[in-house]
Amino acid sequence: MIFIQKFMPIRSLISIPQKKSKKDEELEIYEPFSPQINNIQVDYKASTSMTFIDSGRSENDPLENNEFFQISPFGIEKTFTNNLISSKRLFYDFFNEGELVIGLSSQKPFSGLNLLFEIIKSENTNYEFSRNIEWYYSSIEGWNKMEKDQILYDETFNLMKTGIISFRFPSDFSKCSKILDQNRFYLKACSVDKADQLSLVKSISTNATVCKELELSESDERIEKLKAKSVESFEKKIPGIISVNQPFDSITFKIKEEEKDFYLRVSQLLRHKNRPVSKWDIEKFILNKFNWLSHVICINNSNSKNDKPGMKVLCIKKIQNFQNIEEVKLSVAEMNLITETLSGYVSAFADFEVVNPIFEDILIKCKLRFRDIPIGKGIEQLNQDLLKFICNWRVSFEGTYPNLTSRIKKYDIIKFIKECNYIAFVTGISIVHFKQDEEGRIYAHDTALNEDSSEFVQTGTDWSIIVPRNSHKIEILAKDEYHAPEPTNFSELGLNKSFVVVKKNEKKLIANSYIDDQLNDSDNNLQFELKI
Repeated sequence: MIFIQKFMPIRSLISIPQKKSKKDEELEIYEPFSPQINNIQVDYKASTSMTFIDSGRSENDPLENNEFFQISPFGIEKTFTNNLISSKRLFYDFFNEGELVIGLSSQKPFSGLNLLFEIIKSENTNYEFSRNIEWYYSSIEGWNKMEKDQILYDETFNLMKTGIISFRFPSDFSKCSKILDQNRFYLKACSVDKADQLSLVKSISTNATVCKELELSESDERIEKLKAKSVESFEKKIPGIISVNQPFDSITFKIKEEEKDFYLRVSQLLRHKNRPVSKWDIEKFILNKFNWLSHVICINNSNSKNDKPGMKVLCIKKIQNFQNIEEVKLSVAEMNLITETLSGYVSAFADFEVVNPIFEDILIKCKLRFRDIPIGKGIEQLNQDLLKFICNWRVSFEGTYPNLTSRIKKYDIIKFIKECNYIAFVTGISIVHFKQDEEGRIYAHDTALNEDSSEFVQTGTDWSIIVPRNSHKIEILAKDEYHAPEPTNFSELGLNKSFVVVKKNEKKLIANSYIDDQLNDSDNNLQFELKI
């Protein structure tokens, strides 16, 4: 293709002298011809190959200067060059279900920090909270795991509620050029299985502490609730503190005691005279001292040895109906507070331990058909109703809390499901109970097995509580047909690895084929060949 744009001006200049010269005649130079492209096609082919296998690195052509990058939330990392292969994986490995990364700016290294986490939740009761959050800190080499003793206390109870976490950092806590901004220190919270609590973090504040109200003699001057930004400074200035900030509202305080509560408290006080001796005295004493508790139960330790306390004191916190059931557990700081308070009133020879409840999960397996309700909403409603039925102790009724129960009839659970007005037909109901003993070992019991003839679902310890989870195995039927209960296979549960223990003297438990499959599977994605 030839363009004559440069040729046209020359031709115009040459043709000018041949024209007749007239004074009133203006010279006209025409615009050169410029063709417009209507369609253009370019065919181009290129290929290269990169071998990530160590034994085949000689196959890579160094003249091509190939490079491979992994893109992740932590940045872009070059994993393949002529001289280095730092990773044999095609994509960045996300081992955890969720991670919360916190960047900290400081000119100098620091050894400790208190972080205030504000957790905001809606009325959704289907939050899936992890019971084990692992913390990592940045070092020169990358991420290092924090040991348990490096977290001094955790008032958030694994980021499930608003509170403060106090960290004590090791000596190798430093900035890292491999993690995001190389000019920052980093912390991250990791959850392997469930990560809903990580998405509920609204704000994080540094250098946090807890303030307590000094009760005044005149109750009229007390305030039920301190709005955000109410606290502006200390009454007496403290050297080193530049400013004070209250990021959000305080909890609501109970200023006046009801007359009924007053007579109840006084009658209990007259009985134990501030020196609780019996289990009943200790339970009422703790409830009066800590009004944020809903249940206190003293349990004798039948297996008491020299290294174990003679009595366990089970304490459960008050929660709202929309809060996750995991929030009834005490933090380490709250357990220490109750222990120190009780130790000042009981006998010096009293041997006790404040404990949290052990949640023993139960799983319902059945086949059903819903009535006049979408399937998704029906399953969600069944999950909520089962939680309210089995764990009715969570919320008070007319100011009182139902008693905790360590066992429940299997027939009552089956009857409750059948009587739900949004369930048209249900069959093949079985209950899987994960019982935990005092040593922390968990055993699975399935009612579909003929060997299980017990009438009750019984907890493994006296301080255990039966809790239904939202992982029930529900199959939707197209028509009403009877199905016998089927034993549950471990691979159906979708759990992270194995936690089920099988004893020789135990009855036949859930099949554990999932573990064998996991052990037999080899990790073949470590090496691959990429062709472009």
